[in-house]
Amino acid sequence: MYEIMRRFVFLFIMLIICASAYCQNLKELQSKVNTLVLQGRYQLALDEIEKDWGSIDILQNDSEELFIIAFYKSYCLIALSDYDSADTFITKLSDQIIAWEPSKQRNEYLATLDYLRGTLYLSMNNFSGANRLLMSSKSYFDYESRFGNAYVNVLFTLASVKLALGQKLMAKLYIDEANDILSKTSKSSSLGAYSITLVNLYDEIGKRENAISLLESELQNLTPDVAQNTILQIKIALAYFYAQEKKYQQAFDLVSNIEYGDNLILYELKASLSYLLKKGNVSQKIQDYNNKMMRQSYSLASHFADIEFEDYWASLSMVSLSVNGILVNSFFQGHKGSIDKKEIIDTYNYLLFLKNFVLVNKLAISERIKNDTEAAALSSQASGLYQELNDPHLSKDSVGGIKNQLRLLDKKMKSLVSNSLSGFSTVSFPTFVSLKQNLREDEVMLDFFPYYEFISYDTYHVYYAVSITTKESQVPKFLKLSSVEQIDELLRNSKLYDAKNLVFYSEIWKKIERYISKEKKILISPTLNLNKVNFGAISCGAKRLGDVYQLASISTLNSLFQRDCVKDSAKKSIALFGGIDYDASISVNKKNVQDTSKTKLDRSGFDYLPETLNEVTDISDLLAGVMNTTVYSGQKATESQFKLLSRHSPSVIHISTHGFYLKGKGLKAPFFKNLSLSSKITYKMSKCGLLFSGANNAWNGIYAQDVEEDCILTAAEVEKMDLSNTELVVLSACDTGLGDCESIDGVYGLSRAFKIAGAHTIVMTLWKVNDLVTKEFMCEFYGQIKEGLEYHEAFRIAQKKLRLKYQDPLLWAPFVIID
Repeated sequence: MYEIMRRFVFLFIMLIICASAYCQNLKELQSKVNTLVLQGRYQLALDEIEKDWGSIDILQNDSEELFIIAFYKSYCLIALSDYDSADTFITKLSDQIIAWEPSKQRNEYLATLDYLRGTLYLSMNNFSGANRLLMSSKSYFDYESRFGNAYVNVLFTLASVKLALGQKLMAKLYIDEANDILSKTSKSSSLGAYSITLVNLYDEIGKRENAISLLESELQNLTPDVAQNTILQIKIALAYFYAQEKKYQQAFDLVSNIEYGDNLILYELKASLSYLLKKGNVSQKIQDYNNKMMRQSYSLASHFADIEFEDYWASLSMVSLSVNGILVNSFFQGHKGSIDKKEIIDTYNYLLFLKNFVLVNKLAISERIKNDTEAAALSSQASGLYQELNDPHLSKDSVGGIKNQLRLLDKKMKSLVSNSLSGFSTVSFPTFVSLKQNLREDEVMLDFFPYYEFISYDTYHVYYAVSITTKESQVPKFLKLSSVEQIDELLRNSKLYDAKNLVFYSEIWKKIERYISKEKKILISPTLNLNKVNFGAISCGAKRLGDVYQLASISTLNSLFQRDCVKDSAKKSIALFGGIDYDASISVNKKNVQDTSKTKLDRSGFDYLPETLNEVTDISDLLAGVMNTTVYSGQKATESQFKLLSRHSPSVIHISTHGFYLKGKGLKAPFFKNLSLSSKITYKMSKCGLLFSGANNAWNGIYAQDVEEDCILTAAEVEKMDLSNTELVVLSACDTGLGDCESIDGVYGLSRAFKIAGAHTIVMTLWKVNDLVTKEFMCEFYGQIKEGLEYHEAFRIAQKKLRLKYQDPLLWAPFVIID
């Protein structure tokens, strides 16, 4: 697939709109900058502009020369991968020009700027945003102007967007229209930068040989007026295809001496080809890639909306894991003579960055927004818009408008907090050194991650791997475990926790235990589907791992750095939700209520759960002298009441209800189908949640016009709350620890949402739980807390007692606790 390349190779082409003005208004600066840009010397071009013009703040209607300089500045910022500065600058220009009186020149300028931002968004994988901007650019062209190169540029770039969206027919229509114009107006046989889009189409329809032939022809027929960056793009694209065809030497010859900003596909090619051909300093090339990857990630995350960043990161993290897998493989092989300690530590630091970046950065953003008055006001505005999206009666146009408003608000909030702190590079991400500093003498860290074993270019076998670190470690110890496919198949086995089932132990833990001491506390940071495993319940023979080791799970390594910062109030408070009336104020025929008749004692249907009321009242009575307790039950246990906790949250939140994680047929639930989801992340975070009073109504697609909430709290809604005063959240419901976890950066579910909202420690479940057993466990857990035990120790003792009573691990093992 050519998908990865399309994400990183840019289609930034000079517009004839500006070229005509350039010819008529020749000036020394323009000439100098134009020459530098054609040579691909973007930083020098930008320096020349900044030296002579500084900031470009005001554009007058007749200032064509100034617009040309502004165009060049935008172009150079994009080519240098300074995306946040480019987007800010282009947006400012657009805001100034859109206020002008309507004129042909105004339309030309706006078309140019929308085109620039469209290509910028395309490179960031914000395909919907790119489509919107490029369609806007296209709309500014009148009939006469639809025969120039500027219009052709827009058509070819739109074709790239349509390809990215999987709309191949639309892409072909735009390419055909562009080719038709070129055949009538162009004297050159070369397509130049347009060839990249055509190559994309060839690859999408499985005609790689046509793509290679076209690119080879383009290199042979280059004319002197072809921009340097276009030549570089063609070389990189051809090298990519050669690498796919295992023509490694030909690919290497094309890119070995190229430098092209922060074009990550170029530096990924250099690293991979150097490794495959055993040429040059492979470690240095991987480090070059990593440095550019981190710089680009910081830049994008600090400025672009989440919806613009998520697809980019999903692809980037996978590519980066494969690049770093080259070095990790050498650590496994034990090539001690060729690997120094710094190389091992640097590689682990990059893996830590990939694993923790999204969540840690999200937490930092949330915290800064809460502490910035203007950003917090925008956040409240965004919360209102998210609430509007829950209205199933919204029209498609209204949904689209709200989503665009949310995108703009997200960008404004990030811009406010990043400007005040000089960007997000100040965010503290875990490193090997900071991990060692925060580990205690009696602790050992097991940090799991996916390892991509390099087979050939773009072909890998994926394994689970682990790094082991103690306070005394000079370097992390890397171990290769079993394949992800093998372990994931094992995890689908319902007998995973049977006493006689030693497969997981043999494939994972047995390979680790020789490097850890039973006297040490084992901290576990899982990855992918290992997030669904209760390690303590795994059989290791006559005992369970939890009997042999003291185990603790953490969501991010930053949790270690903050564990001594938990607030310790004189008298804590607890809000308890339970005994909830799911049919409150509804008149629905029972046969139309999905799943409500399927379960009596399990918290997996939507019947009333009698033990949940006993659970919350017993806990309230138990803690009455220790904490200030408030119980919400029956029709008072509403979603609205829960959301009122935001910004004023208690020390402990306990929710005893039905939980859900939707997958497969569950995604056809009327409630989920009626949601207007703003992004892929929102989609993931809306697949899991908790039910409050009246939830059966919304679950079945029945909505009252005058009701603000649908009574179903999703993870997407939780993460918008402020629960930073809360030390402990207890999710006493089914499946509350589940979620999508196909990427390195954790589970997209309720645990992540409560973390982002500010909660510190979370008790959750990994599968469906029994109503009565859950009540017993929770009361025992809080009884230990009342005795003064720390949350983790109270949890351990409560689970141990539950296990003595119920031997079946399906009853006692679903409960887990994480920081």
